[in-house]
Amino acid sequence: MKWSMFIIRVAENKQILLYNTFNSAIVIIEQKEYRYINSNLDNLDLLNKNIKVLIKEEFLIDKNIDEKQQFLKALQAEWQENKHFCIHILPTTACNFSCPYCYQCGIERDYFLDTEKLNKTINYIDNYLEKKEMSWATLIIHGGEPTVYWEPVIKLLPKINQVFKKYKVSYNTQIVSNGYNLTKEKIDLLAKYNWNRFQVTLDGPAYIHDNRRKLKNGMGTFDKIVENIRYAIENNKIKQVSLRINYDNNNIKYIPELLKYIKRNFDINRIILSFGFISNTIGDSEANKYVLKHAIDYADIKDTYTKLYKIAIDLGFAMDDLFMFDGMCTAKLDNAMVISADGNIYKCLSGVGRKEFVVNTIDSNNYELPNYLFLDLYEQCLEKQCEFLPLCNTGCRFNAYLKNKNINSIDCHQEWLKKINNKLLKIIYFNK
Repeated sequence: MKWSMFIIRVAENKQILLYNTFNSAIVIIEQKEYRYINSNLDNLDLLNKNIKVLIKEEFLIDKNIDEKQQFLKALQAEWQENKHFCIHILPTTACNFSCPYCYQCGIERDYFLDTEKLNKTINYIDNYLEKKEMSWATLIIHGGEPTVYWEPVIKLLPKINQVFKKYKVSYNTQIVSNGYNLTKEKIDLLAKYNWNRFQVTLDGPAYIHDNRRKLKNGMGTFDKIVENIRYAIENNKIKQVSLRINYDNNNIKYIPELLKYIKRNFDINRIILSFGFISNTIGDSEANKYVLKHAIDYADIKDTYTKLYKIAIDLGFAMDDLFMFDGMCTAKLDNAMVISADGNIYKCLSGVGRKEFVVNTIDSNNYELPNYLFLDLYEQCLEKQCEFLPLCNTGCRFNAYLKNKNINSIDCHQEWLKKINNKLLKIIYFNK
């Protein structure tokens, strides 16, 4: 037998936790027993209870298994057999906020999905589904800020609903919004079309958030966002709200206060938290200047993130076991695309508005889009025997472009991920 390459090992209190990143299995055994197994891999008692569990959960595998080829084969099979259609539609690239760290800083903000482009978008989706055999779909309304130009959304939802029915595709609807103009009327409309995700951002208590995520005229936004979140939750328009909190050196010390506010004002079982540290975008932009000045250094992220994580856990928020930069995103999925308000089609959401990321247009008759699932990158990561590969999937293509001016390159954070996830697993399973 041999150990799988996809194992995170966390030692604490004479015990060792094993986390299988390929199947998410978790086992905790005594370090003494682990050392014994490790020293006797060719002569194990296969009837031993713990060893049977380790084999069943694929921590221990036959030594003749080529795990690299097995992983690549499973990856390709899953990718080719995927019947999920994922589409982001941007009603506009405009935004009513003036956030200093916005990753879309520098792109053209005056594109709006007019009636002609909306109809072409629907036709493109119709033709795409006619040529594919999709069984389910996710529609994500994005921006810019989609509530700035809501008219196309009012027309889009019933039309795309008809298209999905035509091809017998079940679907759900999501929206990524700053939440300020997501009024009761807009929320009620979304709820009619299988709404299951609302991602919104709060960057601190009101007096902090209102200095970071304010309207272009300088007015604060916190109270109205909270009001709209409350309406969606208390009227059961949506099961849970995905609340993102972006942090840097300007606001990190105020986030515990925000978390306590959320707990006082909401049922935290209805809140999905995520913490995101600000990072660079393309070009010599104001956002990059802000990031350069205020972003938390990579060397300090382990401590800052795990501190926030521990506070959230102690307050009763449900948090993911592991932290990852990127996974199997739209860019890497086969039947996935981003259609912008100007009619351009992208694979990468972060690339919207950047000409180098355009892969097609809604005027095209080409429905075979490229994707950014590069197998040669997987092979490089497998050679390194990186235990995080099943989760990070070679990293973020946008970040790879920022680093190397090449989307077909690895965005690797292996050593950093080892440190932070080791700490997170200790918090969860060893109460450290």
